[in-house]
Amino acid sequence: MQVIADQIVRSQIQIVALQEIRCRGYGLLKKDKYSVHYSCNPNTTGQAGTGFITQKLAMNKILGFEPISDRSCKLRVKGKF
Repeated sequence: MQVIADQIVRSQIQIVALQEIRCRGYGLLKKDKYSVHYSCNPNTTGQAGTGFITQKLAMNKILGFEPISDRSCKLRVKGKF
């Protein structure tokens, strides 16, 4: 995940959807330059898993995160019309 995060920071992309995250359960991982919202299988690691990686600059635009299952989740983002 660190390699992807470095690419996102370098390319100035604010939010990226991720697949095949290998964590357990759901939650938020906060790092210095980015954060990861994830939704994975609560019983095993290494299979399925989805989420979003967000640059620190865009974190104030996140209104909510809803883990639905290990194959889907929802990120609510503040935007402009």
